Amino acid sequence: MMKLKDLFSEFDQLKIMGNKNEQISGIASDSRNVEPGDLFVALKGTRYNGNHYIEDAIYRGAVAVVLEDFMMKKLEIPRIYFPNIRQHLGYLSSRIYDHPSQKMTIIGITGTTGKTSTAYMLEQFLKAEGLRTGYLGSVEYRWRGAKFVASQTTPSAPVLHRLLHKMSQDRVSHVVMECSSHGLAQQRLDHVALDVGIFTNLSREHFEFHQDFIAYRDAKWSLFSTILMKSPKKDKFAIFNVDDSVGRSWIKEHLFEVSSRSYGISSLHQPFATAQNIVQELHRCKADVQLGENRFFIDTPHTGTFNIRNILASTCAAHMMGVKIENIQTSLQKGIEIPGRMERAMTKLPFEVIVDYAHSQIAFENILPHLKGQKKGRLIAVFGCGGERDPGKRAMIGGLVSKYADLVIITSDNPRSEKPQEIIKQIMKGIPIVDRKRERVHPIIDRKEAIETALNFAKEKDIVLIAGKGHETFQEISGEKHAFSDMDVVKRFFQGSVL
Repeated sequence: MMKLKDLFSEFDQLKIMGNKNEQISGIASDSRNVEPGDLFVALKGTRYNGNHYIEDAIYRGAVAVVLEDFMMKKLEIPRIYFPNIRQHLGYLSSRIYDHPSQKMTIIGITGTTGKTSTAYMLEQFLKAEGLRTGYLGSVEYRWRGAKFVASQTTPSAPVLHRLLHKMSQDRVSHVVMECSSHGLAQQRLDHVALDVGIFTNLSREHFEFHQDFIAYRDAKWSLFSTILMKSPKKDKFAIFNVDDSVGRSWIKEHLFEVSSRSYGISSLHQPFATAQNIVQELHRCKADVQLGENRFFIDTPHTGTFNIRNILASTCAAHMMGVKIENIQTSLQKGIEIPGRMERAMTKLPFEVIVDYAHSQIAFENILPHLKGQKKGRLIAVFGCGGERDPGKRAMIGGLVSKYADLVIITSDNPRSEKPQEIIKQIMKGIPIVDRKRERVHPIIDRKEAIETALNFAKEKDIVLIAGKGHETFQEISGEKHAFSDMDVVKRFFQGSVL
């Protein structure tokens, strides 16, 4: 709790209209998240104006309001007109909760793909060491029995600092966070006291938001150049994938008071963490891992070259935080359940079904060659592209899937406000005409029908890949979210055939 005037004491130019001594216990920028005693920040967005939700915020218990967009209407609670509040939202959110990120070890992971898998692995290694952990990412927000569906990979600054505050109260010691480019560009991570930054990889993604690759890259880089650099923590470090050209360039940058480590499979760049003598099967991988002067063997169900890099990233971070190698080995051998990431549908039928979140170019470049290399029959791929998301990548992904899959079924992902048939047409442009005219390419708008068609086509020794939505339990169509799960469709289709 703190007085309104104390919260804004560093902003001398601001005028508080109303009771300056009002006690504030929290902060929210979405009226639906308001708790009694909160300060409500009425932000003006591209679609919505927070001023329209002030009454709802008051109804839910808001005791003061910050206005980014001035309004003439008098309010029954104190108000502050603060046009550039967005630039200070992270600071105010951290301050009102007494800087919770400074009380825990915070690990931030960014990159186009691999964030979730790396986060899940690292969290499990820390748990195996007996540490109390929290996770914030695309699947959910959770810690010590508490669990919430994730509305965003990286939540808004008020939500983020409130969650960190609750974790701190519950004596969480280590928090593993996925850091999205949107969250970084919109300064949602400002004033998070980071201890560790991990970079996985970078390829074309989210151009509908960032406009070009440079802006996208720079947003990711800010996790290290801004958030980690400004963190007051001691013994900070960064970990970069040097198999990736961007990672190789970043590890050469001077990060003040931040030590850096590298990981990768290629020995060309002499990574600190690497894997050798790799033997891969469809659902098993064995390798020797080298961590500086430490060498040990792993035998794990996490397979694919991309997953080996995720293992190296999480293992390197865990090792540098003091996790014992035997705890890492044991965790990897048991396997770590990662929803919608190379998730296997356990059935009694003689073919494989894999659900994966792959929806970016690099994700398909990772998973398709692996599955093609492991198949004994055909590779059947079901996929689509999200609406309102970088239309320039659609044809590229169509060409990639057509190159590797024997049977291609193009369907809806989350079309949002776009027409699914138009998205499919754009995907089809990347597929050679000769393939489009054959029976190996099938456009089916309804995703449930598309999945069932693939399963009906599947024969002994085939692999069916259902890509794009992974862990998601909804499909967004025309602005509405409808309950939908790829894995549920598979399970219902098999019914008694599911183990």
